[in-house]
Amino acid sequence: MLPPTREYGLKALANFLPRAGLGYASERNFSEATPGAVSRLSPYLQRRLLQEGEVARAAVAMHGFPAAEKFTQEVLWRTYWKGWLEQKPFVWTAYRNFPRQQSAELAKAEKGNTGIPCFDTWVEELRSTGYLHNHARMWFASIWIFTLGLPWQWGADFFWRELLDRDAASNTLSWRWVAGLQTKGKHYLATEENIAKFTRGRFSHTPGLRNGRAVPWDGLPEQSIEPLPTFAPLPQGDLALVIHGDDLSLELSEIATRPVRRIVVLSEAWCPASALVQAWSRAALEDAAARAEAHFGVRVEWLEPGKENAPAALAQFGADLPLIQAAPFVGPWKDLGWPAFSFRRAHDSLLFPHAQKGFFSFRSQIIPYLQTAGVNEEKGNLNPRFSPC
Repeated sequence: MLPPTREYGLKALANFLPRAGLGYASERNFSEATPGAVSRLSPYLQRRLLQEGEVARAAVAMHGFPAAEKFTQEVLWRTYWKGWLEQKPFVWTAYRNFPRQQSAELAKAEKGNTGIPCFDTWVEELRSTGYLHNHARMWFASIWIFTLGLPWQWGADFFWRELLDRDAASNTLSWRWVAGLQTKGKHYLATEENIAKFTRGRFSHTPGLRNGRAVPWDGLPEQSIEPLPTFAPLPQGDLALVIHGDDLSLELSEIATRPVRRIVVLSEAWCPASALVQAWSRAALEDAAARAEAHFGVRVEWLEPGKENAPAALAQFGADLPLIQAAPFVGPWKDLGWPAFSFRRAHDSLLFPHAQKGFFSFRSQIIPYLQTAGVNEEKGNLNPRFSPC
């Protein structure tokens, strides 16, 4: 298992950077890629053990933007998906409200007993490592929806429980894209030829694939956006800091110099996850807690609430000082409705307003965002994706 610390993430970034240029662009679509062809940094980016901006700028600084464009776009796809869902949170609500039930077909899929060799292998890989290559995720979702005939929402649930880099926006919207619900008239179908090519012949024959129609259009992407939330100014004076799983490097954030007198870390034991993901998440929180203690000079406290009493437990903790937190994104953490003042990182404030339409519109803002790296624009080849970079 990848060590869930910022220190290791920085070392992994440094080791990968020499391959973040044209080599990445040419090799990234092969699930049987040359070792080191993809970064495997996504769990660190999802938890903000690493910042999207620092990773993108490091790649551009080494290779220049034309060569590092593909890798940079992969990193910022995660920002795009988050910004899009922040402005259309009803898409998340619709997903969460979809009925769940057990079935024999679902059990076979989740256990990897479908008889489809590549799919069953990916189930085992996902369960044992918490990771799947981006292309394998797309094939997996296509087979789940169009060959096995299972609801995409159940597949998104499965990924959510098993992926180390699980992300409410990337996961939900990527499954919707494969199903044909994110871009009207466009869904993704796995083909035997594509799987054979990009697994380098490992799965040269995939029996039983079906060419299904897109899931009936639900119209959600066409609904009006909701304004991005605005946040009240943070209180002056002493503060209590909340550390949660959406942002684990608050010592590098806008509140790094504020007078923090208490720190609480909110356990994620209440959030459904495999044992592997639970262990990784806990260790990542512990790493964040240790860095916060060292930076702010305050010993952290832990809250281990259940989902229902988390807000009340947090309110009691902050009874004597104003609670502040990095604004949680649309997803399980935000759903808790914590009683805390929120701030949004400059990265999100700059880019989220441009995530109202497709990625090409968002992409036009990457150059201004990376201006400090002295980049020049050059077109690339873009496709929606689960974004594990």
